[in-house]
Amino acid sequence: LSNAATLNSQMGVASRENNEVSFNSWSLYNQGLIHLHRNELQKAIIHLKQATENGFLMLRRATVDCLAALALAYGAAKIQDEAVATLDKLFQYVHSLHDPTLLEIADSCRTRLALINERESLQPVIPMIKPTSTVGVMAIWCEIPRITLCRALIAEGSEQNLSKAEELLERYAELNKSHHNSSQLITIYCLRALVYGKQKEYDEAFTWLRQALALARPGGFLFPFLEIGKPMQELLSRLYQARDLDSYSVTVLAAFGIDTSELLEKTSSTTAETSSYALSQSLVDPLTNREIEVLELLGAGLQTKEISEQLFISPETVKVHLRNIYQKLDVSNRRQAVLRAMELGILAKR
Repeated sequence: LSNAATLNSQMGVASRENNEVSFNSWSLYNQGLIHLHRNELQKAIIHLKQATENGFLMLRRATVDCLAALALAYGAAKIQDEAVATLDKLFQYVHSLHDPTLLEIADSCRTRLALINERESLQPVIPMIKPTSTVGVMAIWCEIPRITLCRALIAEGSEQNLSKAEELLERYAELNKSHHNSSQLITIYCLRALVYGKQKEYDEAFTWLRQALALARPGGFLFPFLEIGKPMQELLSRLYQARDLDSYSVTVLAAFGIDTSELLEKTSSTTAETSSYALSQSLVDPLTNREIEVLELLGAGLQTKEISEQLFISPETVKVHLRNIYQKLDVSNRRQAVLRAMELGILAKR
């Protein structure tokens, strides 16, 4: 996200210097999404609102997504009047276009706002979410009916709907792996963790949650976890009880408003100010950020090919990182590397 913010800032400067209002709208929209991913809701609202006030100068799909993201930001910030007003504006816009695929997005956004507000009885709205497309890129879009359908199925919670949600999420995970789309994978992994958490299959839930956390940590993604609300908070708490809470898990819990001071004292991984990267500096030859990412995924039980897919690098590059990790930790295999990293506090003990 930091790199995206830097490049987007450059685009914003260039668009303003050249009086390119359309490109400036894109820049504001992109920056709004970056802030939303980080759960910086007020900043997200400012940028997304400015993008819509510039006029509908982006692609129709982007304009619809910008309005949907703004409504969701208001909803997450508990500014309900503005959330409703923005949703109304979204429906007015899509109705004027007479495009059923864009109307689907507006309907999906309305359902998602209901989920954020923790409204009861989702069964009546599930049949209303009927994505016409179950394939294709998900890009950077904030509101995707296919994913919101999974959210609703999980929230309803019947065995049949949980099974359907997992089937869909597995398919969407493979799709986004092939497109190297970490942003959507974080959300998908959070929802897969929730599916298994609802079924009390906590080992499997923790596997997906750890993968979501490992992907989220470098960019500081918080909203995919916080949007889920209490069920995700409870899942993270169970992760702590299983002695599997690392520094970024604590960061996410803190974002829920939980007092994490006691957790930080009890976890041997880090303190609130100390990252895995900082701890690795105690080594004679410190680990790089990328090596720590590889190590975290290794600790989550992933194999070389799976790590390469998660980090969008080749298996050969993963092997190079592993050789460097083994050398720096003075170990000879994966298991020893994970154990050594736990001893050093780079990974959470399990």
